[in-house]
Amino acid sequence: MERWEHEIVELKEAKGGYDADKIGCYFSEISNEANLRNQQYDWLVFGISEKDKIKHVVGTAYKKASGFV
Repeated sequence: MERWEHEIVELKEAKGGYDADKIGCYFSEISNEANLRNQQYDWLVFGISEKDKIKHVVGTAYKKASGFV
């Protein structure tokens, strides 16, 4: 998992929710990078935390929180 995150793959914790504006910014950033690199896909993955530069799968409940995407 340490090597997964790069310009077209973004890993976020998003434990209880994630602001729609932040999601929009991340989508814009990674889709622009994918386009520049002539890649068809990009990824925004929720449920991954980072502690001491080590990534952990923690899951997410972002759909359950009111006012968040």
